[in-house]
Amino acid sequence: MAISKLRDDKGNNKYDDVIDDNSDEPFMVLIKHIFEKIDEGVTKTNEHITKMATNDAKVGITQSQADAIVSNTAKTGITTQQATDITTNNAKVGITTKQSQQLSLLVQSAIQLSSVVKGTTVSTPALTLIPGKVSGSYSIRLSVRVTPQGGKTVVKYVDLPLT
Repeated sequence: MAISKLRDDKGNNKYDDVIDDNSDEPFMVLIKHIFEKIDEGVTKTNEHITKMATNDAKVGITQSQADAIVSNTAKTGITTQQATDITTNNAKVGITTKQSQQLSLLVQSAIQLSSVVKGTTVSTPALTLIPGKVSGSYSIRLSVRVTPQGGKTVVKYVDLPLT
């Protein structure tokens, strides 16, 4: 929406009735100069109105930045392989079904030993996680205290590597 200049709106403001463009009288020169300055101000105002309407002085982001935001190309997260590893848990540490069965049998045997071997006492078996033979690996140690009648207590153990 532009503002009309005084000279352009002569019909409504009676410009021609008041101003003699050909006069060199000081008063007429002053009035013409005032009208020119008002029209210059109107021109500047109209330029600013246009700029505001088109917002050509805006400061924002580039199209490349907008595209990167949409596609999230600068994200920091986990790789596809890491996601797969999490899903399949291929770095897990545990015991196999066979090791679990062996451990159960071993514990049952140790407990039965106290009732089968007369005069020998067996403490409740203990399970301990210990470092494995290879760095970063682990084993489960099953240990039992065996005390023969009148004898010295001995600790017996078996290590089961975790795979």
